[in-house]
Amino acid sequence: MKNKNFLNLILSVFCFTLIFSCKQEPISDLDKNYQLIQNRNSDESCLSGLAVEGVSTNECSPGMYSVENGVLKFLNSAEFLKTIDFLSCADSNTKNSWLNNLPITSAHDVYEEFMDHFCDESITSEQLDSLLTDYEGKIRYNWIDEADIEIEPLYNTYSRFRNMNGHFLIGSQIESEVQSVRISVFEEDWEKLQQIISTPGFPTDSVSYEGDTTFVIFRESSVNYGPPQCCPNKNHEFFHYPPADRRRLESSYTWVDESRVFRNSGGWFADPILSFSIKANLRKRNDLGIWSCHKRHFKFHSVIDWWVVPTGKIEKEDLHYGVENSAWTCRVSGLVGKFTSSRIGPFESRPEKIVCAYKIDHTTHIHEELSSPPEQSFTISCFELNRQICKICPPGYYWDKLNCYSHICAYKTFIWNNGYYYHPYPFGPGGDPCPLGGTFNGSHCGVGSVPAGWEGEAFIYNDCFYVRPHYP
Repeated sequence: MKNKNFLNLILSVFCFTLIFSCKQEPISDLDKNYQLIQNRNSDESCLSGLAVEGVSTNECSPGMYSVENGVLKFLNSAEFLKTIDFLSCADSNTKNSWLNNLPITSAHDVYEEFMDHFCDESITSEQLDSLLTDYEGKIRYNWIDEADIEIEPLYNTYSRFRNMNGHFLIGSQIESEVQSVRISVFEEDWEKLQQIISTPGFPTDSVSYEGDTTFVIFRESSVNYGPPQCCPNKNHEFFHYPPADRRRLESSYTWVDESRVFRNSGGWFADPILSFSIKANLRKRNDLGIWSCHKRHFKFHSVIDWWVVPTGKIEKEDLHYGVENSAWTCRVSGLVGKFTSSRIGPFESRPEKIVCAYKIDHTTHIHEELSSPPEQSFTISCFELNRQICKICPPGYYWDKLNCYSHICAYKTFIWNNGYYYHPYPFGPGGDPCPLGGTFNGSHCGVGSVPAGWEGEAFIYNDCFYVRPHYP
């Protein structure tokens, strides 16, 4: 899950309730702005049938693994994916306890060890230089300016699993990362891995090889979806209501792409950030036609669906919030939050558009008494249908930017009679002809069926099974 960063926040005595200060304007007490009180709800993304990466309906427990020669080895792909789901569904204490007890020294362990020293407030510049020298080749760092340095684990992906050489295993499949490039080598062929790394011109942008073993080298690149269809950065409406349209709500929201884009030796990276602010101004008109402050209680509900444009990842915010101290007021404004997604990259060229809010529903509830139902509610809405976002995948599949990915990968895969199969290993571990999972039918290993409703729409890419998305 992503982290949420809010500006000017004061943690209240209520769990998960955040209070933050609005910018004050030089106006009278009758018109002064009030702070907001906020909490978050989670919900599904985009449409009810969308499968969201990282969400699992399985039991929340890690998969089976062992350690061989200092390399973490998951029993098979199913146990690896079970562990990935566990790291999403487990609470922080359970997750950290499991990670801290892994019997390897991971790239992330070394990164945390460095940060323990780096975060010492008494560290001098000379000590920092010495520390960076000691950890040369064990972490990645980038000087943003003379006073600001960015520190990261040595590897971009799965740093909790990779040893300091960048390796871990999924069954007999080697997973390695070298120079920000991920490499998969089947049949635990370490010599083939070394051959890849030592090939003149390595690393390349995208290379696939076929031979005695199959392996893939890939580097993340921006997906060319064309110009994203985004909601306007600002939306502003007036709403009149009885008696005789003498009450008027002025409601507005603003979203801003505040993403941070930077470059280091590994390529271009970005930290996606979307900020969201609101305003509400309530007025009443007297018999002379003069508008003045109309005090009431306010509650707000904002739903923001947004996506990370270069990778297609979908995020969703569902927020309920009100005015601090339940104030009786006519004017409210402030920053609701700055929402972040995980870092993206590396890219060969600088990505331009990072985030896009494509669906916003912002509702203002007006109450005479907070304990009573609202006397009026008004909503500002925007929905820009991007066909590359709202795709429906079968349960258990997730959208990988273009299609629905099954999580099932194997060796020499094929589809027959709407079933997923792969060729057996004649000399599999322990004599098992299906070491990557599935059932041996005497000739091949069956690992499942095409989901109902998607018959005839399944296909294979890089020995992994996919189905085509169903558009709304």
